[in-house]
Amino acid sequence: EAKRFIRDIRAVTERPVKYVINTHDHLDHTLGNSEFVKLGAAIVSHDRCKKSIIDNAGAVLQKAKNYGLGDDEMSGTIVAPPSLTFTDGMVIDLGNRSVELISAGPSHTDGSILVLVPDSKVLFAGDVLFTNYHPNMRDGDIEGWVKALDRIMSMDVAAIIPGHGPLSRKKDVADMKNYLVTFDKKARELAAQAIGFVGGRRGD
Repeated sequence: EAKRFIRDIRAVTERPVKYVINTHDHLDHTLGNSEFVKLGAAIVSHDRCKKSIIDNAGAVLQKAKNYGLGDDEMSGTIVAPPSLTFTDGMVIDLGNRSVELISAGPSHTDGSILVLVPDSKVLFAGDVLFTNYHPNMRDGDIEGWVKALDRIMSMDVAAIIPGHGPLSRKKDVADMKNYLVTFDKKARELAAQAIGFVGGRRGD
């Protein structure tokens, strides 16, 4: 996928790829890092994202097949952790454009970030936003995730690129928030019912 991404970039420009930003540590967003490192790019992330990539490197490569990645796709794949990290925020100055990296706080993951291009009012939301997809909630902090979505709602942005799904607007952010809140409420209700049912069985 990274090689295909690079071919797509080269169809648009021959300028060097200087930075690759990991919005979080999940393998579909980071296992292509090594191909960009070969081009001389610096990989940038939140410091907690880097820690997760390093800590889980072996398990990610071993379990790749569980995510539908075959031997052909994984051939030559190595884990390349970020070389530049930050905690709260970071600005990348590209000369005629600045790119703001913003910690989303614990949300989709504990190292998720948002990437804002202020002059064009474009936000890359990473997996803080899924549009028309059920979100991966495995490592999620629902309360923090809702706060991150509220933060996006308060930002002056015209277009939002989600981690998964089509070009989005603030309505999609609001829909995502409502879905998370409803999902969490229902899950808690069902869990409480299950505990009560098991407790009742034990008392019979």
